[in-house]
Amino acid sequence: MVTPENRSKFTVLVAKKPALTRRFAFSQHNATQQYLTELLAKGLAAKVTQDEDVWYVRIHRKGHPAQAQTFPTFEEAGAFIKVFEASESTGLVRDYTAAAQVTVAQLIARYIKEECPRHKGGDNYTLILNAMVEDSTHELRKRLRARERELAATGRATTKKGAMRIICDIQDSRIVVRVLRLGNRREVYR
Repeated sequence: MVTPENRSKFTVLVAKKPALTRRFAFSQHNATQQYLTELLAKGLAAKVTQDEDVWYVRIHRKGHPAQAQTFPTFEEAGAFIKVFEASESTGLVRDYTAAAQVTVAQLIARYIKEECPRHKGGDNYTLILNAMVEDSTHELRKRLRARERELAATGRATTKKGAMRIICDIQDSRIVVRVLRLGNRREVYR
């Protein structure tokens, strides 16, 4: 039987003295106990509480890879255990650990690397997908703020905007590129 383990932070509270309240990471159990002992030795009414926002589940079965995940609630951790035990009873055990650590940006980068070169319009897809990933990490916003700081400081901006789009007609049978409009993606499609 697998049970979730609470890995949330500890809080040492002192009655009527909020200035003495301190928080400790789960891994700092010894420091928590030491601080509590110091407060009790001074005659203060101190107590330790633990948050309930990080629940750790580690499943290890003989013949299967160990799986470990953290969840924000006890209910989510319990649901994960039920799904695992149900799949174990049917013989369909799946390792969810690796999948939980992959981001959408990593999936898009892998698609660009492996799939886009095989498609006819792969170059266009690569540009579009790279722009999506860039927008999701707020790179454009960071560059625009850097430009504003440069303009304010020196009166001149050297940081590229990088959000330019070209609306064009590309004909593969002939090498013809007809540019219809060039501009920032916020304005070029209007």
